[in-house]
Amino acid sequence: MSAIPALSAASLAAWRQCFLSSLPSSAGSALLETAIELEAAAGQVLQPESDLPTTRLIGFVSTGVVRSYISSARGREVTIRHAKSGDVLGLPGLIGQRAPAAIQAVTDCRVVRLSVTTMLRLARTDPDVAWSVSREITQIMFGVQDMLADNVFKSVGERVAAALLEFAREQDGALVVRISQQEIADSIGSVREVVARALGQLRSAGLIERRGQRTILCNPGALALLAREEVPASAAARLVRSPV
Repeated sequence: MSAIPALSAASLAAWRQCFLSSLPSSAGSALLETAIELEAAAGQVLQPESDLPTTRLIGFVSTGVVRSYISSARGREVTIRHAKSGDVLGLPGLIGQRAPAAIQAVTDCRVVRLSVTTMLRLARTDPDVAWSVSREITQIMFGVQDMLADNVFKSVGERVAAALLEFAREQDGALVVRISQQEIADSIGSVREVVARALGQLRSAGLIERRGQRTILCNPGALALLAREEVPASAAARLVRSPV
């Protein structure tokens, strides 16, 4: 990661979105004084899985998408959280003083790193900060539970549809996804071969189209219906095209 001297307008906007901006003004100012904006390329690990407190990261996402994931002894990975602009990173590791989950950039992104020492001091001495941190960790855990439920109860096709919507970005009037099949597999806790079959089914149903290294979402409404309502891809396409 490379450091940027001052916070950009995007990072300041992301700060205003995150729960840290609602802390008492003295606490927020103390944290911002330690802020360092970092650039990370897609695939770069920002925090490894480790029990060492020196590896802990505390900060928030400015731009792009970041994920937290855990690995098996055989090298399989499962994503437990996605974080976007304004989402805070590293709170469970901060309080638990270990980092059982790794943090990785899914897309090219900017992350604002804050001082672990300052955050810990504020959480230990200011009741308002401690309460805000506990509420935010609770929301993060709820999100992890939701992702676990999706991985257990939803089909691969439904999870792939949700992942495509998650990573899509508007470009030239279209919704475009630039991550690889392996990255999608990692994000939903599956394997590339299974994801490739699911993507093939979505292409056959006319929901997506492949153009070079890009996946175009031809029918995002149908994909959203598939991800939410658990209907087959072909049925989702017909339902979205049909008048209500």
